[in-house]
Amino acid sequence: MKISARGRYAVRGMLDVALNSRNFPTPLADISLRQAITISNLEQLFAKLRRAGLVRSVRGPGGGYFLAKAPHEITIADILRAVEEPLAPQAKTTDGEQEVAPGQRIDDLLIDVLWSRLTEQIRLMLESITLQDLVDEWEKSEPPGFIEHRYLFNI
Repeated sequence: MKISARGRYAVRGMLDVALNSRNFPTPLADISLRQAITISNLEQLFAKLRRAGLVRSVRGPGGGYFLAKAPHEITIADILRAVEEPLAPQAKTTDGEQEVAPGQRIDDLLIDVLWSRLTEQIRLMLESITLQDLVDEWEKSEPPGFIEHRYLFNI
């Protein structure tokens, strides 16, 4: 399983929103500047994230995005599922056993079983990590005394 740039950008964008939208919506332009992701990529990703129910948007001046759920309720797998192809391709099984086509080589079957199990472990790991876990890790790694001010001026 490979996580594409789209998936990595979606996770970075969601983490940025989780860190910066406590009282105000986070504009895509701000995410774009902080994360070095183009606004057009963010627009596509956040449209998918919104359809998946992970973010909600506020239009107009001072608009942007909020998380639709608490960070501890959003897993990395949720984010990737919203923007990527399925995380784990379904193996052809019957009662838990791999079907073997006539003439299929044993090493092909073993590789299929190995990749299937590996993919399942990756999926389980991504299901176990929440956005809150990433927020906590970020806050632990933040330099002491680092304060980001967020002022909103409407003129």
